Amino acid sequence: MRAVLLDPVQALDGRVYTDASLFGSASAWPLTIINSVHLYHMVGGFALTGADYFHHGLFIPTLGLPGQLLRWGPLANWQAFFISGLPGGVDYLLLALVKLGRLPPMTEKRVNANLNTWLRAPGILVATVLLYQALLLGNHVVPLWAVGLQLVLPAYNALYFNKQAVANYAVHYMLELLGQRDLIERRVEQRTSYTTGLEVMAWKDCASGRPRREAYPVEGLRGNTAAWKEALGVPQRGS
Repeated sequence: MRAVLLDPVQALDGRVYTDASLFGSASAWPLTIINSVHLYHMVGGFALTGADYFHHGLFIPTLGLPGQLLRWGPLANWQAFFISGLPGGVDYLLLALVKLGRLPPMTEKRVNANLNTWLRAPGILVATVLLYQALLLGNHVVPLWAVGLQLVLPAYNALYFNKQAVANYAVHYMLELLGQRDLIERRVEQRTSYTTGLEVMAWKDCASGRPRREAYPVEGLRGNTAAWKEALGVPQRGS
């Protein structure tokens, strides 16, 4: 992290940054640990979903293994810090607390949405910009096919999962505001994403431009009732 902040122009140059020791600026150990955790998840006897297979099958061969084996300089560990490091570690801790009954699920969703918006996605996109700069200046020793993958997939990962985290929080926030948790079963269906294999929410009425006119009880709004349009105007305290 420090090397990238002090020398962003040459942060990808493996000829300048050669210290691949455990705590070196070009250490391969962070990517080695990340890849090991992902592989263990695949072969450790866990019940995997379609989203798990998509995630591991796409990102480990194209990002994880080249990141571990090629000379990316300190920029590789900058990206690892944001894509699989601090934001993911915090969220998994919160998920564990939710499972143990020590944390409300909405708190985890709110924190995860903010982590993705203000930390994870910006950090990954900074790495993408620095990678493109290094490509233009010739400050790299990695093959072009690997650079191409790193230019496209991490940015896609950052933006897509940021959208998912924010949408997930927004949906559950509105359902809690409306006092209509059963709406998930009645009006919000799950569908499989065509691009990722993940389960995503399909808003049949709201997203189709045909909002329902049914009134739901919402305290403090027009004598205790409000339509979806009115409820959506209520400021949220997500951040």
